Amino acid sequence: MFGRKQTPEAKKIIREKRWLQDPIPKEGNKFELSVFDALRERGIEFEDHKKIIGIPDIFIKPNLCIFLDSDYHHANPSKYPDDFQIWPSKGVTAKSKRLYDKKIRDELRAEGYKIIDGLWYSDWKKDKEKFFQKILKAIKEAKSVLE
Repeated sequence: MFGRKQTPEAKKIIREKRWLQDPIPKEGNKFELSVFDALRERGIEFEDHKKIIGIPDIFIKPNLCIFLDSDYHHANPSKYPDDFQIWPSKGVTAKSKRLYDKKIRDELRAEGYKIIDGLWYSDWKKDKEKFFQKILKAIKEAKSVLE
């Protein structure tokens, strides 16, 4: 396949087949596990790493997707300028990574999902309680829109 481009239809098939395999990631990291625990303590039912487009970290029925973004892998704009090389060997810049994430999340929105993003690891590390309150507020607002 070197040098060949996949059609959008082929990409969709590959993506759907990938969802049938073991989850990615197989388990949450410290950041995600902390947020999962906080949500469970508050009685919020959710599914982690749902096998849909973008594999949201947290999925709350019927259609709420929450993304917990690491600063480096998702190129936090407050830390990484557009031209910063996230993966130099692949030519991935901070800007291209952010655009890719936006594309995935826009696809979810187009399919009717409500998205909560902009939840960065550095914000969690700085003030966990404030971070959790931000998530709870966003969930409450999203649920009121869904009702």
